[in-house]
Amino acid sequence: MKVKKLSGKVQDAQQIPALFDNENIMYHPVDRVNWEAYPYQPHVSFRIAYTNDAILLHYKVTEDSVRARYGEDNGSVWTDSCVEFFSIPAADGIYYNLECNCIGTVLLAAGPERSDREAAPLEITGQVKRWASLGRETFEEKIGECTWEVALLIPYKVFF
Repeated sequence: MKVKKLSGKVQDAQQIPALFDNENIMYHPVDRVNWEAYPYQPHVSFRIAYTNDAILLHYKVTEDSVRARYGEDNGSVWTDSCVEFFSIPAADGIYYNLECNCIGTVLLAAGPERSDREAAPLEITGQVKRWASLGRETFEEKIGECTWEVALLIPYKVFF
């Protein structure tokens, strides 16, 4: 996959979907289920680009139900309807995972392995700008097909 560099500075995550449309940045499917114990597979696609200052992501998800119990960063967003981004930005082998639920709440952690991770301080997670099509308020599970989107503007400085 080739990731396009965009010129200029993006100020707000809400701008990302329209910007990607204007720049003809295509969606890529997420078509693998990594956990045998959890075979459910929602329809997920994403778009990605970068600028001099940040990584830009736009996810689109359609699933059988949706939930957003966690509204504060570094909570258990993986138990909500969520998406995840992995990155190894330097040669030190430290990888970052940024999980984001359907209302834009994030969990950011870093470490050399999956089991030995350090969560980012809230001062760091607060620098990730987000837009969520479902708004930012928590809610219990809603049964029935739902399509939601989330856009993230991830400044390079969050890689602590």
